[in-house]
Amino acid sequence: MTTHEVPSVSVWSRAVGPPWVDGIVNAQVAIARAIPEFEFHWFGLDGWVPDNPRFVVGGLVPDREWGYRRRLSFLRWALGQRTDLHHLIFHPRPGVMRALRPLLAGKIVVQTIQTAPHLSVDPGRVLVGSHLVAVSDRIRRLIEPHAGGRPITVIPPVVDVPRLRREVGLGPAREALPVPATGRYLLYAGNYSEALGVLDAVNLFVGLANDHPELHLVIANRPSLAISDEESVRRRVTELVATAGLDERTTVLGTTPVFRSILAHADALVFPASDLRGTKLDLPLVLLEAMALQVPIAVYALEPFAEMEVRHAGVDAAVGDVEALVAKLSLLLDGASAPLGTHGLDLVEARFSPATQASRLERVYRHALAGRS
Repeated sequence: MTTHEVPSVSVWSRAVGPPWVDGIVNAQVAIARAIPEFEFHWFGLDGWVPDNPRFVVGGLVPDREWGYRRRLSFLRWALGQRTDLHHLIFHPRPGVMRALRPLLAGKIVVQTIQTAPHLSVDPGRVLVGSHLVAVSDRIRRLIEPHAGGRPITVIPPVVDVPRLRREVGLGPAREALPVPATGRYLLYAGNYSEALGVLDAVNLFVGLANDHPELHLVIANRPSLAISDEESVRRRVTELVATAGLDERTTVLGTTPVFRSILAHADALVFPASDLRGTKLDLPLVLLEAMALQVPIAVYALEPFAEMEVRHAGVDAAVGDVEALVAKLSLLLDGASAPLGTHGLDLVEARFSPATQASRLERVYRHALAGRS
């Protein structure tokens, strides 16, 4: 144990910043707030002032990209950590883990695996923690054969509902947002990736447009998202919208600091992803945030979504079945599924709040510390 009055944890992740910066880090911060017996050390963005006396921030980089200067800043911060325990929540990429292993030698390490490794990646190459946390039971099953007997605890992501709703309430009103001034809109929150559903989101909109002439499509996300510039996919999006004559009913914003307000005012969040490996959390934070804000969701029936029962917060269909999802989403927009927003909020508060998961993570920390010898 160090000289700290309470056990200390350094959280190795993307830099912490304002609440709109990174959903994954937001979730970890929310859980940390609910564990009063520990002190947390973070690598932070310049200008982030934590509202918790148990949070110690270092690094303070000005940008959000993992360029050379940012990597060097993180390395300096990591080398200076003398905390009792280190918690890694990086994406499981072999190159990143290979670089971190020397820094973690002899340290007590808890590692969260938040997205399923890609098929080309041997899970054993990305596991560096003595204690493992999986964000879904699906990921637990995938990594268990490679864990070498290390304990694995399932802790899903969380959303601090009161804080989220308060932050949204302080944001711009609908008329001040860069969205259509009138009418209703669907929000697609993702990058230009076929696997994450951008083309199917456009096709959903095309399928709904005639029966819902007041409907618009908005494509946007929080600033932390690395929007991939896949020109071929962008071109196909543009062609689909133009062919359908829906140019004036489609707004492409990319990343925006008012993302959460845009989400809060959406009539539905469409996220028809077909494959989350190596990219998103098994349960993307944007889905939980939509549910917390009582915004219905439209998704494909992926395994982790079924495990988390998010279908109760919106509509789903088999992967690739755009027509079925259009039919269900049309009924939702017509008001036939009005209670779904309430169901989503109830589900988040029951299963995905910091209070419901913080005790699990605290037990992981204490178990790891108890086994230091």
